[in-house]
Amino acid sequence: MSWNRWGLVMVAACSFLGAACAMTGGTTQSLLEHRRLINRASFDLECTGELNVTELDARTRSVGGCGRQATYVQICDAPIDNPMRSCVWVMNGARGHF
Repeated sequence: MSWNRWGLVMVAACSFLGAACAMTGGTTQSLLEHRRLINRASFDLECTGELNVTELDARTRSVGGCGRQATYVQICDAPIDNPMRSCVWVMNGARGHF
């Protein structure tokens, strides 16, 4: 793919992501955090089907799917205003058949 065409692809992708953020009211960071949670829960729950996420508070989510449910807490290594901050979702409890 030529650099010119690659640039057009990138512009289209960025426009799409911007529209998705505008429609959901989320930021790119919150969408990334949601995707990380879904990936982690899918692995932990051994569920490749649809997962339902419920926000319990600012740092806690309940994730259910495939007859299982788990609670996740977001753990971060720095304050929210630190640009180098990194966060992970950690399972805090589960129920269902594992």
